[in-house]
Amino acid sequence: MVGKGLIVVGIAMEAANIYNAYQEEGEFGEKTQEAVGEGVVGGLLGGVIGGIAGSSIGGAIADLF
Repeated sequence: MVGKGLIVVGIAMEAANIYNAYQEEGEFGEKTQEAVGEGVVGGLLGGVIGGIAGSSIGGAIADLF
């Protein structure tokens, strides 16, 4: 349940970051594109690293039993 809540918080924070960059520039300019790119890259890397770590830990635990 906590994980789902954190996903919502993360999405809201990224949306706010993109919106603030857009408001600062007044258009979909370089800073806005950078904010969008950072959110996508950060989310992708976090998902991949989290998946690898979770499967490694789960595999280690399964080997114990």
